[in-house]
Amino acid sequence: MTQEQVEHVARAFYEAEFPGTWNDAQGAIQRHFRDLARTAIATLNRQMAQCRRSATKASAMSDSRKIA
Repeated sequence: MTQEQVEHVARAFYEAEFPGTWNDAQGAIQRHFRDLARTAIATLNRQMAQCRRSATKASAMSDSRKIA
């Protein structure tokens, strides 16, 4: 994950919760939302990897059934 990705997700989370702008948020609040963003991105990456593995296994099983 890049810092730019973290910043975009943090800003989106913040703006979904508060009426003010991201740039007006206090530093501690921004750090909190960046931490939430990192967690969300990491979780999404893990879930996507798991889906890819599942899809690969399903495809391999399907291919082996076609051969049999």
